[in-house]
Amino acid sequence: MEKHENNLDPANFKNNLMALMKARGINQNRLAQELGSPRSTVSRYFITDRIPDPNYLYKMAKFFGVTVDFLLGVSDEKNTNLNPDALRIAELYTLASDSDKAVIQTLLGKYEGLGR
Repeated sequence: MEKHENNLDPANFKNNLMALMKARGINQNRLAQELGSPRSTVSRYFITDRIPDPNYLYKMAKFFGVTVDFLLGVSDEKNTNLNPDALRIAELYTLASDSDKAVIQTLLGKYEGLGR
């Protein structure tokens, strides 16, 4: 179900981001590390009424497996593109260590181009 609002509310973004982080069991340091950015970049969204630029929003949404609209609080639908199994795999992948991610990427590389 869509929400219809004329203006973006930074509080909606902040609340959704906090809920997604809590669900993943990660803190601001870990999120910054996963997104390849300084902690100060992440923390500014908790202490100011700012919304990230479009590129950073996309990066965050991709990390959490949600739509940008959900992250911004303009839609209640977290993700309309992936089935539940794919969402679960994406969620678990974000919890993997760098070395485990490398193993997963190597394994999945065997299937590159087969599913198209």
